[in-house]
Amino acid sequence: MSHSENSIANILGTGLLAQLDLPQVGTKFPAGYHEAYWFYGYDEQASIGYYFYLVADTGDEILRHEHTFLFLPDGSILAGYSAGSNTRHAIAIGDRLELECDVPFKRWRIRYSADMTLIPADRRIAGVAPGHGSTPVEVALEFDAHTAAWNTEGNWGEPPPALRYHQLGRGRGSIRWGGAKAAIDGYCFRSHSRRQRDMAGWAGHTLANALFADGRAFGIFRMRGSAERPERGRGFVIENGRLFDADVTQHPQLNTPVEHGESFTIVLSGEFGEAVIHGDVVNEVFLSQTASGRHYGVAWDAGAGMLLSEGFVRYRWGNQQTVGVLERSTLIKALSQNDIKSC
Repeated sequence: MSHSENSIANILGTGLLAQLDLPQVGTKFPAGYHEAYWFYGYDEQASIGYYFYLVADTGDEILRHEHTFLFLPDGSILAGYSAGSNTRHAIAIGDRLELECDVPFKRWRIRYSADMTLIPADRRIAGVAPGHGSTPVEVALEFDAHTAAWNTEGNWGEPPPALRYHQLGRGRGSIRWGGAKAAIDGYCFRSHSRRQRDMAGWAGHTLANALFADGRAFGIFRMRGSAERPERGRGFVIENGRLFDADVTQHPQLNTPVEHGESFTIVLSGEFGEAVIHGDVVNEVFLSQTASGRHYGVAWDAGAGMLLSEGFVRYRWGNQQTVGVLERSTLIKALSQNDIKSC
């Protein structure tokens, strides 16, 4: 059994399948642990992407922080951040974001209603202040899983109750922003974790995945190495309904922000042979997390802090194309403003 198949077996073999997927309610997390949910997807016909993230506060039993983006057809992005504490059985709730587990590991519902910050397409790197171009948004989506849960990251030696798994599927529903609206039906990725995360120890990561019309899929999670620890992380390939563990031999890192798209290649190898996947960034947003707080865009003058990017990529694998996810991070101090690329 492969590394990834072992990870899946460890999750699904506990006898707690349904309970694992439900949000914890009224439970005090062990020191350094938190619970987090990610849902993000892209509708190619509407040219609209969405990113919803909800994470439990490590110091508060009921508080959850929400972090949201909507990627619009004109290249602009709507961004939101808030926190709330109304979680109950099967429904994880922040301030304006609700993630409801309808059928564990099968179907989730996403509801969101808030005023979001507008980031124009030409301000993705320069950034804007929170509240800029405030835009009312309403979202109602349903996620249907098309793959079993899998864990690309593997076991990093964290004791129970640590777990992390992902699924690929479809997101369907509606999105309204300002005076516009769109029906959504497209690729969606979800992730659920309960684990330790020392953000100060991160040296940069890359997460990428996509589901193709013929049922093939791929994914990677790769953490950049540092003086304290080696590079780590794995990949996977799904072909003919079977999941294969994969070595990641080539992947994109966040070294320099790119103004107008970026092209790269991901190479995976394993029992399946070699998969060469080309990517062209469709849209990407940058968020600086610094000692003085969050900043949309790149906070060049931050002496300490992390730059996070969330985006969508058109992936090409053989004669198949689809739009999937790309998430990356790096230390702000490692960037050079003079090296901004324009592709």
